[in-house]
Amino acid sequence: MVEIIAIASGKGGVGKTTVVSNLGMALSSFGKSVVVVDCNFTNPHLSLYMGGFSYWPFTLNDVIRSEIELEKAMYTHSSGLKIVPASFDINDLRRTNMYTLRSKIRSVFEKHDADIVLLDSSPGLTKESILTLRCSHK
Repeated sequence: MVEIIAIASGKGGVGKTTVVSNLGMALSSFGKSVVVVDCNFTNPHLSLYMGGFSYWPFTLNDVIRSEIELEKAMYTHSSGLKIVPASFDINDLRRTNMYTLRSKIRSVFEKHDADIVLLDSSPGLTKESILTLRCSHK
């Protein structure tokens, strides 16, 4: 069974994204199937930490809107770690109903073969961060 773990903090700039990317890479190097997910919709940076670009053809926003399956928005890093980026496009943010995040994350990853899913949360006690925490098992 997959473990979904949210990395969150009431304050910004404390290293949430750094922890998610480094912990994900470390666990992946030990043979675990790990997926890191950028749940910071208003200020997504996880893909930048992983050496990605600001534009992805498919993102978590598309998955939440049920426009694509998860696999289309999942990219494999050279380390073997898988990443699901959030969109940098403000129009995607407006069209994404974040209240469906929990049901989408849980239903999608129950069918996926990942051992661990790490969720990178937005800072503070905002709608985004609370919804991300509700997705997690831990």
